[in-house]
Amino acid sequence: MRTLILGGHVLRKIYLPEEICRNAMPSLHMAWALLIAFNCKPFSRVVRTAAAIYVFATVFGTLGTGEHYFIDLVVACPFAVTVQALATHSVPLKSRNRLLPLLGGATLTLLWLVLLRFAIPFFYQWTPLVPWLCVIASTALAALWMRQILSAELTERQGTGTERDGTGRMVRAATAGA
Repeated sequence: MRTLILGGHVLRKIYLPEEICRNAMPSLHMAWALLIAFNCKPFSRVVRTAAAIYVFATVFGTLGTGEHYFIDLVVACPFAVTVQALATHSVPLKSRNRLLPLLGGATLTLLWLVLLRFAIPFFYQWTPLVPWLCVIASTALAALWMRQILSAELTERQGTGTERDGTGRMVRAATAGA
């Protein structure tokens, strides 16, 4: 095992008793909060602000109660992009604006899961900055892909003449659900 540069801690496995609940990876709390916030773009400023507050409350709530580790919230970002790309039916699947976020988000999510399960020492091989650079890069890519797919969806809706505010779509979904 290699000693960390900051703090001199040695990487080792931690065994938890079975009665302690384990956290989920990625955090679905965070993923759903992000999806709510990103899909509130067509609505009023009050709704968007409430959604942003919900995201921050989710971050502080999940970290503060110990339900999730920080990295669980980070991996939720590319996972949310994957879910958004799968659920966006107004843009064709073969479109670059939907396919790239779908494949990129899924690949990044799986890459995080594999690296965190089998290659923790990889992150500290050179410098402790490597994990932070990976966190920054993955959240930036996820934000870029989410912006790409949401702008493509908005362009597609405007091009077909459907409602810009999304109210008609919500009414149709509620009617179909009833």
